Amino acid sequence: MWRNQQMSLIGNSRINRMIRILIVTLMLAGCGQKGPLTLPQQSGLVVDTVEVSSSWSEIEDLYNSVIESVSNIPGVVAVSAHSSHAYRTGINLYFSFAAAAEDPMDLEPIYLDCWEHIMEKTAECGGGIAHHHGIGRVRKPYLVHDLGESGLTLLRSVKDALDPKGLLNPGNLIPDA
Repeated sequence: MWRNQQMSLIGNSRINRMIRILIVTLMLAGCGQKGPLTLPQQSGLVVDTVEVSSSWSEIEDLYNSVIESVSNIPGVVAVSAHSSHAYRTGINLYFSFAAAAEDPMDLEPIYLDCWEHIMEKTAECGGGIAHHHGIGRVRKPYLVHDLGESGLTLLRSVKDALDPKGLLNPGNLIPDA
């Protein structure tokens, strides 16, 4: 319904962008897209969700630290979090952010800054850089926070033993591999 209609908003342009982001996010929610939601270049918007985990004793600090940090990134117009899994020992959080830029070429650095802030603040607060969605290309530089150097060395050894030619999922898990 919204896809073919022109939106006419008046007032503050930052508020207009936030409203556009909300409408587009609601419009595309549940579309099954994996990874960042990069909208048509003319929109100048990027939206993504980053999942992390933490113990109960650290979750409040982690939440506050990430929200404050990501909110201060130029171009970010919204950041929030929700949880879907809770356990006796801890909980997960999905941090969602939306960023806008006049020049669409500015979106990738903003996007990567958001990820970096979320990963670094999670590590600083003792959280895990993933809950159940795995590592992948964007998280792999931060895997050392969860495994340590010795854990990465062990992971490299196992990968080399099972996949000596490096054919399986190359470049997606182990930093510097």
